Amino acid sequence: MADISLVIINDEGAEYLPRLLDSIREQAAIPDIEYILIDNYSRDNSVSRASELGVREIFQFQQKVENRGVLYNKGYELASSPYILFIHSDAYFFCDFFQKLKEKLNSHAPDGLVMFTQYYPDFNLIGPERIGIDVDSGSLYYWQIFRKYPEHVEWLLEFTEACFLANREVFDKIAFDETFHNSFYEHVLADRVRDMGRNVESYEECKFGHYFIELHEKLKTYNTDIALIAEKISGLLIMKSSVWLKERDNLMREVSRQAEIMEQMRLKNRAKRLIKKFIMYDLFLGK
Repeated sequence: MADISLVIINDEGAEYLPRLLDSIREQAAIPDIEYILIDNYSRDNSVSRASELGVREIFQFQQKVENRGVLYNKGYELASSPYILFIHSDAYFFCDFFQKLKEKLNSHAPDGLVMFTQYYPDFNLIGPERIGIDVDSGSLYYWQIFRKYPEHVEWLLEFTEACFLANREVFDKIAFDETFHNSFYEHVLADRVRDMGRNVESYEECKFGHYFIELHEKLKTYNTDIALIAEKISGLLIMKSSVWLKERDNLMREVSRQAEIMEQMRLKNRAKRLIKKFIMYDLFLGK
């Protein structure tokens, strides 16, 4: 049995797969890995590209899956290792990721979920996506890289599904909620894991990079998802208040503005992206 099942969540990510898999082969210490690709009906050559790059277990949905939790749950079904490492295809591991991970696993076996330190392409550090409440005003905040937040915020939940490790016993008992589209399903999972009496922790020493190309998809389904999470997580019903609705509108305007900027940059730099950014990553990592 492999030490870790690596489940790659892919949606039109053919151009990113080589970077991800190369980042594993370049590791100082490589564990025994079971490679699994879960493909969301990509119309590029993701499946053939993954096969060429050595991924043996490939599952492609035969129509587009709108609820991303379905993709993760299918990955769990196919995984056989005691630990399941999920990652987006548009992400990659820093060169000492698996060495640091091995050290952590040897010293402390996680019983729930583990997050890692995430970097954006310009190398600004970004944390997990957080849901919190301003203790002064009662406003609810959903924090990501493009959002400033006040000082007096009590964080209720934090998680990122871009790259995380799960003890498979978690998925033996619960699964990702399949009613959400692109947001909050990871927070619901983290909340349920805590309710089980298991830990949701962070290994800050283990780092990965993330292109985050799916932001525009999250925007399309945000309003639906925000209504769902208000129903599903106890203690967060404040989301239905008029204060939250005002905060949500402000957030959506800022998200839309940032998404437009990112889309313009993506289109402008598309032809040069693979060469230029890969060189930048290599220089940053000391290669």
